[in-house]
Amino acid sequence: MVHNPPTQIEIQTISCPTATVGISAMAGPDHDRSRVRTPASRPRGENRTFSGQNDSVVDIRESWRLNCVTLRQKRSLHMDALSTFAPASIDATSDISFLPPALRGPLRERVARATRDARARDHYSRAVRQWAPVADQRYRCCTQLPSLGANEIPVIRVGIKDTVDIAGWPTRFGLPHFRRYPETTAPIVRHLPEDTLVAKLTTTQLSVGRASGCVNPYFPGLDPAGSSTGSAVAVAANICDVALGTDVLGSVRFPAGCCGVTGLRMTHQPRLTEGLLTISSLLDAPGWITRTPADLAYLWEALDLQGLLPSGNEQPPREGVIGVVAEVAGEDCDDDVFAALTAAQAEVAAAGLGLKPVELSTVWHVRADAWRLCAFDTYRLGRRWRDLVDSEFDDATRAAFDLLDDVTDEEYDSTVTALQRVRSVIADLFAAQGVDAWLLPLGQRLPVALGAIPAGTPTILNPRDSRFGDRLGFTSLASAAGLPAICFPIGVHPHRHTPVPVQLVGPPGSEAHLIELAVRIGGPGALDLLPR
Repeated sequence: MVHNPPTQIEIQTISCPTATVGISAMAGPDHDRSRVRTPASRPRGENRTFSGQNDSVVDIRESWRLNCVTLRQKRSLHMDALSTFAPASIDATSDISFLPPALRGPLRERVARATRDARARDHYSRAVRQWAPVADQRYRCCTQLPSLGANEIPVIRVGIKDTVDIAGWPTRFGLPHFRRYPETTAPIVRHLPEDTLVAKLTTTQLSVGRASGCVNPYFPGLDPAGSSTGSAVAVAANICDVALGTDVLGSVRFPAGCCGVTGLRMTHQPRLTEGLLTISSLLDAPGWITRTPADLAYLWEALDLQGLLPSGNEQPPREGVIGVVAEVAGEDCDDDVFAALTAAQAEVAAAGLGLKPVELSTVWHVRADAWRLCAFDTYRLGRRWRDLVDSEFDDATRAAFDLLDDVTDEEYDSTVTALQRVRSVIADLFAAQGVDAWLLPLGQRLPVALGAIPAGTPTILNPRDSRFGDRLGFTSLASAAGLPAICFPIGVHPHRHTPVPVQLVGPPGSEAHLIELAVRIGGPGALDLLPR
């Protein structure tokens, strides 16, 4: 096999219909910390060169575009097949190798068919009954999947992360032997129609462990990440249409990004985390995972998820402009992440949105404060749980709890004060900049292969480590500031065959607008992949 030599690519400005901006390198810490490179040879803040991998940035971007076009053409074929499929195509065998046609396509269209056509509803119900147990056996994402039997199958299927209380359902917190039976249901779950709940979903141990046992449906060779692992996997596997997870520093967004689906972190509201296991009460927020931004847009209305936000919440002004953050140009990222940013900005421009360089110098430091508080709260979480289930912890969970020897009240209080100070000014920053959201890649690396990270590696950064400042990433920005953020894929890498996720971070209460922007940028069909 002949390999093209790497091409030296200079980060330059690109011209868009509405603005000319510098291409910024954006990254996040995700779960790839064992692969973080030393930035010694790449001083922060420089306008730098890097080696492309076999293609120029433009070639990679075009490959992603062609890949997405091909995938959208495949969806058209799936819909053609759906219009002619007969009941026998479901009943032919109980060993379903591929996702049944009745479960494919945009959720809005599938619900409309099943609602208005009794025959389509029957096809759909039988497909769900056959596919759900087969898919769970294959992808191992459910801790509880009640038998559907003769019960009517809901047209919208909701799964719940197994750190969330539902009366009558055991909560296991990702532990192999522990369980408790709550008497009350978490308020955020009570907001949902009761007949939509179909599964409890796998999580890592106490949301700080690493291994989940899940298999990535679209990309079986990739680590599905965590901690809302089962939520992302169940959605990609089409066991659920939407899944509830929790996001402390990216725990919804990373699994969604690694599985090639869409993940939304909500605005931080303490009342929404009642009945949920939280690592950090100041950082944790609930989040939702769907297959595509368009599915999330539909469900946001159908399930009245806007009703979870404060009734007096004022929607921020809509400028139609996306901010590109200047400070991230000096962060250490893989070269493919730079190419991803180029592709993402091109997609923004193609969607008719403006691009504008912005600076976050007054709040950029808050990423470190978020990781610091998470480490402090993880230490305290470990102290509470050790006496109960110490023998059940895996190596990564134990490593996270052993990360720090002690946390003083002074350290803790000063970190909380720094976060609260930023939150008092963050909402006004978007308006002052004249942007709707900030565009960031999800992580400093693209999703990694299974086994690339040693099993005992802690998922929490150590704030006392000498490399701490190089590994802060970008998901921590929304968490620190209590902001909503949406993650979605813009394509599949042409050589590494991984999803290429990006995220948008918006002002408090801007969830609906972030979803709308993601639909425009990512396209209504997203990747249109099928479980493998």
